[in-house]
Amino acid sequence: MNFAKRLLSIVMILAVLFAFAGCGGSTAGAEELLKTYFSALNGFNTDAMAKCIVSDNEYKIGFSTETISDGYVQTDNYKKSVESMFKGLSNTFSFIINSTEAVDKTTVKFNVTVKHADVNEEAVNNYVQGKVDNYVTKHPSYFDLNEIEQSDTSIAVMADAYNQYLQITERVTKDIDILVTKVGNNWKIETAKNYQLFSLLTEVFAE
Repeated sequence: MNFAKRLLSIVMILAVLFAFAGCGGSTAGAEELLKTYFSALNGFNTDAMAKCIVSDNEYKIGFSTETISDGYVQTDNYKKSVESMFKGLSNTFSFIINSTEAVDKTTVKFNVTVKHADVNEEAVNNYVQGKVDNYVTKHPSYFDLNEIEQSDTSIAVMADAYNQYLQITERVTKDIDILVTKVGNNWKIETAKNYQLFSLLTEVFAE
């Protein structure tokens, strides 16, 4: 093989290697972002979640968490109890990436299996209410508390009962596609392009 042919072969090999390296780097960056988001969601770290998201709605994390709040005074203790329930629920989430596809230079599609606690509204309400009723029966001094103290006490008992329920309930799984896209120079999860993911999170966390 003469020098020109040898040089051409080397150039072609390098071109292929660089092409693969480019694809691998692009996919790797998107996957790293997705895993960062999964980790933040699993710990219900809303600040970290928001950094991974580009939202087309009013919620910085893409879905509402305004539950168990109407009609109650929002004391710090109350808020901590509500947060513990969200964290307990988010901690039941797990994610497995089944496949990765580089759609183009700015879009990577992942097929992901999501598993989380199956929180049946009627079942969890009955379980929690039973725990609250039992607490009140055993602690008649509850009725000597003022309205705010009763609210804080009730939500604390509810939070403990809810987190107990999460440990004993079944897990459900669902396969969804998630698109991670380049927004400027950064990989992000855009809510407008990920209806499956954010409708699932809304269903689990907000309804």
